[in-house]
Amino acid sequence: MNYKRISKASIISVIIFSGIFLIMKTGLTTGSLADTADKRIVVYYFHGEFRCHTCIQIEKLTRKAVTEGFKKEMAVSKIELKIINIDKPENKHYVQDYNLETKSLIISQFIGTKQIRWKILPKIWDYYDKENVFIKYVRDEVNGYL
Repeated sequence: MNYKRISKASIISVIIFSGIFLIMKTGLTTGSLADTADKRIVVYYFHGEFRCHTCIQIEKLTRKAVTEGFKKEMAVSKIELKIINIDKPENKHYVQDYNLETKSLIISQFIGTKQIRWKILPKIWDYYDKENVFIKYVRDEVNGYL
């Protein structure tokens, strides 16, 4: 018998079956691969009509953290920053959607148009007067979603 031919055939079989197993185990198909390519993060800052100094500072630092920290991702629409006034009638639904109790910073992950997870960042109120800490906090949280 030709052992080299049998060895090559065995290796190829193992590779093929491993690939099939991986696809079955993870559920990866052509459609789901396309969906993952359409993954994006939306960073929302929700504020009201009344804007105190702290709220304005939180927005300023959020803009800086996202726009300066994720230039490449924003350029290809993998990350979006949305500043939203929840006192406007068309934005009231966000209060219920995200259980908002006050001005808030939310990170939300979408695949296509479907939101798959989101997180509120409560420490913005602790860090609003510590620029470097605030920016690191926001960037770390966003990176956790990438």
